Amino acid sequence: MADLSMPMPAPGTSRRLIAAGFIRRRTGRTLTLHATATRVTGSFTKAARVAELHRQAREDYASSADRRVQDRRDDAHLLASASEAVAGR
Repeated sequence: MADLSMPMPAPGTSRRLIAAGFIRRRTGRTLTLHATATRVTGSFTKAARVAELHRQAREDYASSADRRVQDRRDDAHLLASASEAVAGR
């Protein structure tokens, strides 16, 4: 039996699916689905993997910040040594 609550296209017209998709997040999991007329793609991601990637990114950022601080200290030390060397001539 047809669902009469759904609007029907006018006679002589047609409808076609261009794209549809959704993202669903549940405790610990993310499901992504994208559908077009030519294909359907999807992915399933566990939160643990995403959390691990975030942890690695935070560590890399902190490590880079630590290196920048150390580089500034090294530059200041080199400048001070160079100034002493020039003043000692």
